[in-house]
Amino acid sequence: MTSHRLFYFIILVFFFELGINPKEIKAGYLGFVSGTVTDERNFPLQYIKVIINGAETETDRYGKFRLQNIPTPYDVTIADKNTSTAVIYENINIDNPELILFGAVIDKNLNAAFINVKFPEIPQKSTAILKFISQDEFSSRLIEAFSGDNNKTIPVYWPQTKSSISGKIIFIQKDTYEYESFIEKNITVSKSNIPVKTNLKSGNSVNPKTSSIIVNSPDKNYTAKSVNVYADFMDFSENSEILLYSDEGKLNSVKCIIPELFPFSGKYKVKSNVQFKNGSGYETNNFVKPNDKVSIQNESPPEPQTPTDNFLGANGNTEFYYSLGSGTGVYIVQFKSVNTKLNFYIVTKERSTRLNYLSRDEFRRSGSVEFRWRVNKYLTYFSVDDFVKPSVFKNDIGYKAILYSQERTFKTGYY
Repeated sequence: MTSHRLFYFIILVFFFELGINPKEIKAGYLGFVSGTVTDERNFPLQYIKVIINGAETETDRYGKFRLQNIPTPYDVTIADKNTSTAVIYENINIDNPELILFGAVIDKNLNAAFINVKFPEIPQKSTAILKFISQDEFSSRLIEAFSGDNNKTIPVYWPQTKSSISGKIIFIQKDTYEYESFIEKNITVSKSNIPVKTNLKSGNSVNPKTSSIIVNSPDKNYTAKSVNVYADFMDFSENSEILLYSDEGKLNSVKCIIPELFPFSGKYKVKSNVQFKNGSGYETNNFVKPNDKVSIQNESPPEPQTPTDNFLGANGNTEFYYSLGSGTGVYIVQFKSVNTKLNFYIVTKERSTRLNYLSRDEFRRSGSVEFRWRVNKYLTYFSVDDFVKPSVFKNDIGYKAILYSQERTFKTGYY
């Protein structure tokens, strides 16, 4: 049996059993649960299986699903057989969850366009960066331009559910010491209008002042650290952030050269990654203004406790325990098989979990299946409801962090 078929069979049989042996529910009912499923880029995913307490449906072309008469609290599983990925969300009480299919990037059903951008020739000793930004969900990358360049092409991808996407082309030029130019121009990209050409000579231009921020390292004994500073635009998609400064090293304090705030931008995002010797670490997001100072927070990642590394004979009754870690958040426990390429994620507020699928006969017949597992903690969230509730703003400027543990392995067999 192929890994895709094995995965799909395990999901279906397991939840059929849940359907005829439902969990005891002490709370009330929701008349309807109407939610969405996206990937980690916030792109809607269609034809994703959604299962709540034995009731089953699929997402539509907009990534939406709807099930009725759901007892609360409820667990929900979303699964994609093509990538052999399933995510289990535990103990939800709201009727409009926004669910993420972690670990799966599905590049089907996308529109693509390529924007050819003309701009004033880059002078000697100067460089520039270009980026498409939008209030709608999209994917694109930062484009660099160097001395002598006067045009570049920017690829843009967005969900096929929209025939066009509107946004801005952002152009930022600097030399070794200071920022020289900021140009922005509105543009609409349509799937029937490829390629698109635009000239920034007709865009809105300003000469930004040069500023800086100071980033101080945490007080922990880390082995690696990186600091990235992004321009962050209020009420634009999170994918609109523009990388302005990057540093890797162990300096206790880093001075990051940045421009003064651009038109329609809010604050700068300082994204830090701290790694420890055992492979654990954490990422933080802080928001600052020019001339501010920020210190990277001291965080302690959760760590696997039991079972021990290289554990043999794991099954659906095996309890996976992990330490608390710092801060208030939800845990995302990740299980990835090595030889059958199955990916499971469990989103929970609890300090331990079980992967019930491991008791299926299919795993016993498959011999000894090796898994790698680790636990991430997402801050700051007070419940799984808090984690999956719809966002009020496209960009949340509160403190966020992801703490990630070291990795351990186990096998379902004894060899």
